[in-house]
Amino acid sequence: METGQSKKTNLTPRQERLLVELVKTPDIQAAAKAAEVGRTTVYRWLEQPEFAAELDRCRNQAMNEALCNIKSLSSKAVQVMQELLDSENHSVRRMVCKDVLRHALQLREMEEIEQRLSRIEREMEKLNPGGRS
Repeated sequence: METGQSKKTNLTPRQERLLVELVKTPDIQAAAKAAEVGRTTVYRWLEQPEFAAELDRCRNQAMNEALCNIKSLSSKAVQVMQELLDSENHSVRRMVCKDVLRHALQLREMEEIEQRLSRIEREMEKLNPGGRS
């Protein structure tokens, strides 16, 4: 995770070091110690809008990278599950079947929620065209 590279900031090298540590761990004390910054200083910097915004940007970037990694592994996981469905071991096949059905039901629930939310948004738009109060 590199900070300040894709977006120029006015942060100091110490603040940049702290950003990296805060992205790695939510524990402020551990991040402060690893970045060699006092805890009081960390809290003061967290109150600064530019520092807080850059921390949010860095955390979002890290989350997006993690999600991309998960997406790339999903097809491999599905392939393994398909292979396990042909396993000679009945308990393995049963567990895989349960996982597949559980995920299918979760997907169905998410689709239903999205449809309901879309209907609500359309109704709200009818009641308040253009989002004006």
